[in-house]
Amino acid sequence: MTSLFAVLALAGHSPAQDWQPTGQGKPQQLPPTVQKVGAVQQFQPPPPTPLGKLPDPITRVSAQMKNRTGEDTVEFPIRIEPPGIHELTQRNSEDQFFQKLIDEGRLKPGSPRVYFPEHQPVSTRPYAGRQFAAMPKIIEPNYVCHKPLLFEQKNFERYGWDLGPATPAVNIGMFYYDLVMLPYHLGSNACRCYDCSAGKCLPGDPTPLLLYHERFSVTGMIFETTVVGGLFFAFP
Repeated sequence: MTSLFAVLALAGHSPAQDWQPTGQGKPQQLPPTVQKVGAVQQFQPPPPTPLGKLPDPITRVSAQMKNRTGEDTVEFPIRIEPPGIHELTQRNSEDQFFQKLIDEGRLKPGSPRVYFPEHQPVSTRPYAGRQFAAMPKIIEPNYVCHKPLLFEQKNFERYGWDLGPATPAVNIGMFYYDLVMLPYHLGSNACRCYDCSAGKCLPGDPTPLLLYHERFSVTGMIFETTVVGGLFFAFP
């Protein structure tokens, strides 16, 4: 027990830097470049520019535009004056317009070459046309053709006129008139065996009351005279 206290007392008087952990070497010194680094200087911001000495925005943008390269440097002249009648009446194709821009780029010294992509056709095959199957369509005319209406009363039957109590008497009178003039009406249109509603107003349209007069016809007079004379000879 006494020998153990003696060993601990001798270990406490030994210097601390002589003790080294087992399995580790001595610490190495820093390289000379790191040892010569001085104190880091504190960053000082630049002094503020006075308000009256700020650069012009247009000048700053112009300076930035001068430093741009490539296709941004291509500048075409911008005309301020209005074009003349000769330029307004020109008819240039798309190829001619592109060639005009290329020629203007060549005249400006220092400008890069102006080029446009080549036009690639959609197809080199000839146009064969559009072929569709036959599609029949039925169209109905907006008029009606019929046989002649020899006893038609257009004002009363077609257009709906009404004269009140006098309407029956007028209808009877017109019926007997058409009966007497039947040979004349047949002879007026001897070669026409049909009639058509084209050119007439539609049934029920608000039309004025018209008085239709007889049209003079030589063939109608011959038919009428022949029939009346035949009746006189048949019934003396």
